Amino acid sequence: MMNEDLHALSRKLNRYFVKTPLYDQFYEAVSECIAQRRSDLAAGYVGEYDGFVLVGPSGSGKSTLIDKVLAELSPPSEDARLEVAQLTVPSPATLKELGRKTARTLGYPISGNATGPVIWDLVKFHAQERGTIMIHFDEAQDIAVTQTKMSDPNTPLVFKNEREWQAVINTLKSLQQNKSWPITLVLSGVPILKQVVNKDVQLMRRLKAFEIPKLVPATDRRNIEAVLRKYIATAGIMAQEDLFGDLFIERLAHSANYNLGTLIKLTKDAILTSLKTDPSTPLATPQFAAAYKAKNATSDPFNPFLAPNFLNIDTTIAWS
Repeated sequence: MMNEDLHALSRKLNRYFVKTPLYDQFYEAVSECIAQRRSDLAAGYVGEYDGFVLVGPSGSGKSTLIDKVLAELSPPSEDARLEVAQLTVPSPATLKELGRKTARTLGYPISGNATGPVIWDLVKFHAQERGTIMIHFDEAQDIAVTQTKMSDPNTPLVFKNEREWQAVINTLKSLQQNKSWPITLVLSGVPILKQVVNKDVQLMRRLKAFEIPKLVPATDRRNIEAVLRKYIATAGIMAQEDLFGDLFIERLAHSANYNLGTLIKLTKDAILTSLKTDPSTPLATPQFAAAYKAKNATSDPFNPFLAPNFLNIDTTIAWS
């Protein structure tokens, strides 16, 4: 297959999206919120609107899920309106730095030595000017500047500056509580974000919570097989039947650390690897092993697609 054909297929696979039951639930909730706000604006009414928080492990596909939902519900406008704004929370997320980045996202960079409150007043003003009714803050766990490992959701939060954290939280709450132009918050991040949200009761009560769980091969087997078959069909290639057996599906789930987003990425890579090497050969385990090795620089004994004791392999590290 020619390089340009591979590039085109890569784009096709990247555009393809598997809708899960959680996607449908999140879509319905956000859709109703946006529809209600549009109706209220048309009627000259200002109401109260709950926000949303979506948590999931790194690689679970939460950012992609939110991007797909928001792009479908609020596509780019041809005029100056920016109904939905999206940004990644800076680290560290001080009141000023988060405010500056939010203002830049709205199209109004702020320079000079403006204070945090002044910056956020400008954010609120420009959000109303551009018709922004919803702001998505990705990696929102970084709102809490902590001494806690973000990878451990069960470790109690230890703040480096709790006063700064509370100032950021109070400011975000003020966006939703603004009497003239309320802005719906959408927060997403790794599971420790649950602790960040639960630490402020008022914030927690104003957010509808969603979580992407880890895959469980025993119960998610059919869903994983469906994902495999859909991507293989989208690529228009053949595959060996043992890819849909219990053993391979468990290997695939473990190699992805039981995260759907990582599993999909690995499947795409294996498909492209197969087409680069020999398009006439059906997709099989060796192509998945090669894709995993190319990503993690692992030797065969530590490759979960090849090792007999693959469940003992730590798939969260490279160079093993």
